[in-house]
Amino acid sequence: MEAFKKSMKNAFRDEMPTEEQLIDEDLTEEELMFLRRYEDVDRIVTDKVWPPPGLVLDPHPFAVSFSAALREVLTRLPTQTLFKIGLQVNFIISARGIITALNVPVINKILPVNTDCGNKENHLIRHTIVFFELADQMDPVSLIGLIAHEIAHSFVEKPDHTANEKAADELVRKWGFGTELDKLRACPELDVFLFGAGI
Repeated sequence: MEAFKKSMKNAFRDEMPTEEQLIDEDLTEEELMFLRRYEDVDRIVTDKVWPPPGLVLDPHPFAVSFSAALREVLTRLPTQTLFKIGLQVNFIISARGIITALNVPVINKILPVNTDCGNKENHLIRHTIVFFELADQMDPVSLIGLIAHEIAHSFVEKPDHTANEKAADELVRKWGFGTELDKLRACPELDVFLFGAGI
């Protein structure tokens, strides 16, 4: 299985084959689950990032490095977390900004659901994470840490800024991005990168 994962990562870093393309490969159930996960990652990278990677004829270098770092983060996240990101998180790459990133929660009202107890009004909190090209000055490892940290803000909410940051960092470490987070926090330009960014 490990050899299969490695060959898939190397051969299809930009585009994973579909199950139909691999139907003759006689894959195990575990290998098929791994393949489906990469399809989910690919769908998020191509469908949940604005502007879409394939839409721009000459994308800014940051869009390319961001997509690679996002793909790395998504690949390593727990399956349930990846599923929630696919439903509730969008990413925007912006050309202008004096900060590196910003996670903006938006509450969407959903049509009431009929239950035995009557109508229940539902709310879904969606997050839009904006990454500015200033983050392109970060090394790739720190960028992975930044992306994981901003995604973590979509899953934790504390009453004050300091507690919120601590909770996001704890979740990032739980996900297995401790090295990347440490590199982000040790970034010499951190004060410039994160001034006013709320991270």
